[in-house]
Amino acid sequence: MLWSILAIALFFLLFSFVLENPAEVTLTILGYPLAPASLSAVVITGFLLGGLVGVFSGMVMLARFRVRHVLLKRKNEQLETEVKKLRMNALKGLS
Repeated sequence: MLWSILAIALFFLLFSFVLENPAEVTLTILGYPLAPASLSAVVITGFLLGGLVGVFSGMVMLARFRVRHVLLKRKNEQLETEVKKLRMNALKGLS
């Protein structure tokens, strides 16, 4: 229920933003002018692209952490096995 209320509020906020910013702007990237677009479209597009870059960079970091976790878990299991063998050898030497 809360998500639907937030989605409706966001829709009306964006709708209001689009209506309040109808001015045409022309972006120039690396010296090349792009086609004129409304200011609201440029701002919303920039916001969405920034969000996508953030999500993808977060996914890359998460994948790196998962790989590191698997490698460390494997190394820990090897060390635990080695400790068990050393303890067994020490106990055999005592008897």
